[in-house]
This record gives sequence, C-alpha cells and structure tokens, in this order.
Amino acid sequence: MGLLQYQESPPVRATRQALLASLAAQGYGIDRQIQLLQRDAGGRAARSRELAAELVASRLDLLLAIGTPSLLAAMAEAPGDLPIVFCFCSNPWGAGAGQSAGQHRPHVTGTVTTNPVGEQLQLARTLVTGLNRVGLLYNPAEPNASFEAELLAQAAADQRVQLLREPVSSAGDLALAARMPLFGVDPAYAAVPGCLAVVGWDPCRDGRQAGVLAARVLAGTPPARLPFERPGIPQTWLNPLTARRLGLTLPVAVLARSTVVQGPAAAATSCG
Repeated sequence: MGLLQYQESPPVRATRQALLASLAAQGYGIDRQIQLLQRDAGGRAARSRELAAELVASRLDLLLAIGTPSLLAAMAEAPGDLPIVFCFCSNPWGAGAGQSAGQHRPHVTGTVTTNPVGEQLQLARTLVTGLNRVGLLYNPAEPNASFEAELLAQAAADQRVQLLREPVSSAGDLALAARMPLFGVDPAYAAVPGCLAVVGWDPCRDGRQAGVLAARVLAGTPPARLPFERPGIPQTWLNPLTARRLGLTLPVAVLARSTVVQGPAAAATSCG
C-alpha cells in the first residue's frame, strides 16, 4: 500500500495516524498484514507527481492520497485499475475525481472535508454583534485557498455580509494587533493567539473514516460502489483567552456545543 501526502502539518499527521490506526483495527496492520510505502512531497506539486509515479511503479494494491494535491498527482499517475482512497481533501471535484459523491471515477473514493465557511460565517455573526463586514486573510500559496475563498464569497452574499480579501502569511498576530476576532477552519490552530474560534472537520474522524473505506477496498469492494463521504458534521472550537483579550463574551449555548481550547498546548492535534 502506498501513502502520498503533500506536506506534513499537525492536522495531516493526525489524519494519517488515525487512518493507519483504523486500518489496523480492521485487520490491516502495518508491517503485519500490510507493507506501507509512505512519501511526503514537501509542499511541492512537481514532487507530488514524481512520488506518485514512484509509488505506482511499486505494484501497489492501494494508493492513499492525503490532501487535494496528492489526489491530483495520484490520479495523474495511477492506472485505472489501481484503487485510490483520499482524505483531508477539500476539493476532489477540482482535482477531477468526480462530479458528485455518487458520480466519480470508478477507481477513486474517499472523504471530503470542504471547509464549512457558511457555518463559520454564521458563528462569527453569533459571537460578534452587528457584524456586517468581514475580512478574509488567506495564504494564496495554500492549496484550495482560492476555491474556498469563492465559497466564502458566496456565503457572505447569501448572508448579506460584505467580504474584503487580503493575502497574508501570518493572520493571528495581525488580528490581535487590530483587536479583531479571527475565525479559522483548522482545529490544530484554534489555540493560536488571536484566533477566537474554528469551525472545521475533526482530522481524527476524517482519518478513521478514510481507514474504513480503505479496508473495504482491500477486502474487495470496488471504489465505484463507495460514494464519497463526509466525516460526520463540522465541529466548533473556541478560544476563551482570545475572547477575554478582545472583551467578548462567549454565549453559553455556543460553549455547550463546542470544544474549548486552553493554552498553546491545545494547538497540537492528536487522536485518542
């Protein structure tokens, strides 16, 4: 089995660990029942293609792709009879994997984690009274940034909120300096100073669910019979320290349905 990831990060690590643990729990333990060939492209698209070709040449039974760029590279290099299971993937449609959850390439399946920008905007309107203008701070170098920026633009239009876009490399410090609440989509960074809340997907659940799909493929189920899946429902993480610094009160109802992060150590994502 081959595993290709675009770049190491806390959520990618958590997703991968959960995926492999899920496979082991279903009888596909690494170095016992399964030989794993793992590759990391270091954030370089051209390297992703090279590594995908290298893995395909190793006569795999299954190729795991973590992230949209990895999925794109895997589909470009893998023959149609090599099953591909993807996860940590915001935009499989843009990668060419299919038109919908049920209509996709017959050798490809996986979990879809398009960031829930509409829910994120709704939470921002709940926590910040009178919110009618929102700034989007994003890194254009990040995969899927433009795709999700357009999704947020549509959500803002639907909710009658004005959206201003600004490319940056470090948003947390900027937000604190301007005394503006920062909302993110990655739970690994919910405890970063300046971040007030995160609405996103649990990478552990994403990995576990992808592991279930991979196990079914290894057991003989064709990917064509496995629709793309979402790993549960979006989750909310709140940072009370940032709320205090900004003079904001977190509503009890929102606290009740959220995970509260405490201190920098909470930024490290791990799967229990």
